[in-house]
Amino acid sequence: PLFSQNARLVYLGTDIFRFSNAYRGEPVVIVVDAVYSKRHAAGAIIHFTDEEVFSELTDVATDAHMLGVGEGLKVLRKVMPRFPDELHFIGVSCKQFGHGEMSHEVKQGIEKAVALVHDLTD
Repeated sequence: PLFSQNARLVYLGTDIFRFSNAYRGEPVVIVVDAVYSKRHAAGAIIHFTDEEVFSELTDVATDAHMLGVGEGLKVLRKVMPRFPDELHFIGVSCKQFGHGEMSHEVKQGIEKAVALVHDLTD
């Protein structure tokens, strides 16, 4: 199987606020997304947990997202009646977004991100 039987995979698209409708009270939630970072090479994996998600993901995206993932999760944490006890953010660093082929580095980064999700859900 793609992931552990203890896990549920939900595609949220580019709207982090869909999480409020998808969340079913799971104690652990892992959010995976592409990120643009000048500090990390293409394909690098960024992994934040719990409060790091809110302190480290401070950029407000200006294109596909209304808010950045971190800012959106901050809002949701305040307004949702239940929020996960444990939160992980896994980002794959990308240098450009748009249509076309993924770079070899980003493809490798995605494989590493999937492996990390496996480790966290087993």
